[in-house]
Amino acid sequence: MTIDFSRPLVTLGVVSDLHAFSNAKGGSDSVLDLSPTALNQTNPLVDLIGSASLVGPVDVLLCAGDICNKADAGGLTQAWAKLQNLKAALSASMIIPTCGNHDLDSRFLGVADDPDPKGALLALQPPFPFADEIMSNKFWARNYAIVVLENGVVVVTLNTSAFHGGLQEEIDHGRVSYRTIEEVEAELASYAAAPAHVLLCHHHPLPLTGWGRKADSEFAKNGQVLFDALIRATGKSWLVIHGHRHVPRLIHGASIVCDSFCARCWQSRSAIKRNREPIPCCPLVSLGFSEPWFNYRNSAELVVERDRRLD
Repeated sequence: MTIDFSRPLVTLGVVSDLHAFSNAKGGSDSVLDLSPTALNQTNPLVDLIGSASLVGPVDVLLCAGDICNKADAGGLTQAWAKLQNLKAALSASMIIPTCGNHDLDSRFLGVADDPDPKGALLALQPPFPFADEIMSNKFWARNYAIVVLENGVVVVTLNTSAFHGGLQEEIDHGRVSYRTIEEVEAELASYAAAPAHVLLCHHHPLPLTGWGRKADSEFAKNGQVLFDALIRATGKSWLVIHGHRHVPRLIHGASIVCDSFCARCWQSRSAIKRNREPIPCCPLVSLGFSEPWFNYRNSAELVVERDRRLD
């Protein structure tokens, strides 16, 4: 496949960590109020939908999890509906999401005699993560799904919260099991020739450095093993987008480049310098959803394994 480097191969809209709520408990540490009494009020997500036309169309909309706050089922339902509106406003062909730790009732806050950590997600309409039942079932059963876009770009959406609701200590971090890694690697052999590869997950696959006073322990366990498998399976560059920490960072390494973005909401639009050009992440993929004030409590990390053929 011939790649035209003068324009982005794919344009991605990215939202993450909305932390929507519809009851008072969920609102203790979030501002995205989607309760019935606040539906007509201005909020970051409504503001984003109304201004999406300033960005222009994107190919797909990615959501890196934590759609709601503290397993707030009402907030989850309302925010998922708003994301459908955002998809339409951006003229995206589809939403490719993953779930975050807040989207699962891992602390069993719901009905005491009917514990179901992912029940609210399974009840969403349109179905989460995909309308295609086979794809959705694979995501829930195998903890990942692979989407191939029209231009051949491969997107792997990974559930790093798959073990939340099991052992109590699992809620303190993400995880990707060795079995899942082996299955992803085996399936990716069929997509090694794709023009670009994207991994979407909620938890950061590698520990954050320079964050807080304590060593970071909330990353996805086996993340480095996963990275090694992705490169081994494809021999290509990868773009990794995650959420969870709400912290931006930029890391340069010998063979890996990490780029992140984060922005606060509710700032004056006139005080924010806007960038309407796609962010040049790497030769193969550009991130086009670039107006910084759009990204509410979001930290998306772009991890690029440099393709030595392009050096």
